[in-house]
Amino acid sequence: MRLLLKTCLLTLLPTAAAMAGDGGRWMPRAPMIDVRQEPVGEQLDGKIYIFGGLIAPNRSTDKGEVYDIATDQWSPTAPMPKPRDHSASGVLNGKIYVIGGYNATFAARDTVYVYDPATDTWDDGPALPERIGAARAVTYNNRIYVFGGSDPDHEPVDSLLILDESGNWSYGAPLPTAREHVAVALVDDAVYAIGGRIEFHGAGIGCNERYDIATDTWTIVAPMMSPRSATAIATWGNRIMVAGGEIAGSLEINEIYNTETDIWTRHENMALPRHSIPAITLEDGIFCAGGGLKPGVGATNYVDVFVPGPSFEGTGSCPGLMSFESHGGTPGGYLVAFFGADRGTQSLFNGSVELGLDASAQIGAISRSDAQGRWGFSGDVPPALCGQLSFQVLDFATRSVSNVLDLE
Repeated sequence: MRLLLKTCLLTLLPTAAAMAGDGGRWMPRAPMIDVRQEPVGEQLDGKIYIFGGLIAPNRSTDKGEVYDIATDQWSPTAPMPKPRDHSASGVLNGKIYVIGGYNATFAARDTVYVYDPATDTWDDGPALPERIGAARAVTYNNRIYVFGGSDPDHEPVDSLLILDESGNWSYGAPLPTAREHVAVALVDDAVYAIGGRIEFHGAGIGCNERYDIATDTWTIVAPMMSPRSATAIATWGNRIMVAGGEIAGSLEINEIYNTETDIWTRHENMALPRHSIPAITLEDGIFCAGGGLKPGVGATNYVDVFVPGPSFEGTGSCPGLMSFESHGGTPGGYLVAFFGADRGTQSLFNGSVELGLDASAQIGAISRSDAQGRWGFSGDVPPALCGQLSFQVLDFATRSVSNVLDLE
């Protein structure tokens, strides 16, 4: 049973999620030209555009650069009209909007700068109705939705600001939990607002709230396993990756939320722990550019791509009836389920794949996933197996593995 209260900071939720483990892999890409954290990033016509960000303490940048996905190469763009960091961004009519953010003194701004990739030029856009920094945005149906952030006094706000293609701003239903450094992701016609901070330089939270665009309403859903702020966030089908972030230091944690099952699973940690990272979904993985290597400012130009494997989830209680499901596999492809008593590493396919179970692991089942890439089974689990087994699924077509699921 789930208890829904006004704010997810007080929500009681079941712990039906899977445990920590491996799953997916991180692959480096060409580094950016400049170091930066808290920039904005958008994808247009086979290219990724990165603008602004912090480059050193009290130093914002106006520089931009563009990444060619096909060639793995970066080039500079025209600079923004003024330096900005902690901005939000979206795309309307083939142009990139850089919305609000801070200047070098962490003063929230109401500016909107509009970049035209066709001409490599900037124009002023319609100013925000309030000054906001550290917000995040998504684009949906020719509108940009801007969530949360902090005001000029560095107090978190609950605002939902909506910009239409005619340049008019309006308000949507406010976030149930006011916060800054929130991460947002669009899946179908819903936006998930995840994590963030409820005070300036405060600790991160795990809060996860779903906004239904059609009805302009909010619902509290399962929180992150690891509370944090300033994360990378991107979608992979119906799943949401939330990687890195900041608490007392920069984090390597990588968790995936399944919007269909309301379950979180933990996947392969980031190769380089960092926070304040734009993330963008590509055909072959999730692209993460730059970020901060330490609390506060420690900008890097490091770039990598996370290639997700399946998510393997368990519900129910041990001992007793439990259900197990794999999500995100190749539709109609073969899945191999392994089980073992010990975690570890085991190389498969001449070392190209690493299983998160040791060499004693055995194959428990081989089956095809359905047309949505799902596969599952259920059964009664005896007491003797509780705490004694771990499971992991291999997608044979992509040679990718799921998270490790501990039977507890």
